[in-house]
Amino acid sequence: MEIVVNDTNIFIDLYELVLLDDFFKLPLIVHTADFVISEITKDEQLIAITKHIDANNLTVRKFGIEEVVSIQAFSMTV
Repeated sequence: MEIVVNDTNIFIDLYELVLLDDFFKLPLIVHTADFVISEITKDEQLIAITKHIDANNLTVRKFGIEEVVSIQAFSMTV
């Protein structure tokens, strides 16, 4: 099953509950966006997430400026 995490708080909560490593052991393909990762401000949390990015447990999609503008415009219509 593939899932998309579109809220930084999911990763932060999993980290704070000491469930981040267990989450990435689940049979899931996990995706997120670069701007979600950029909102992680605590070094220890970022290190923990980066470990899973480097291990290919988490795919991070990088968006260009045109895509970000398009996403923002779309979110304003919903």
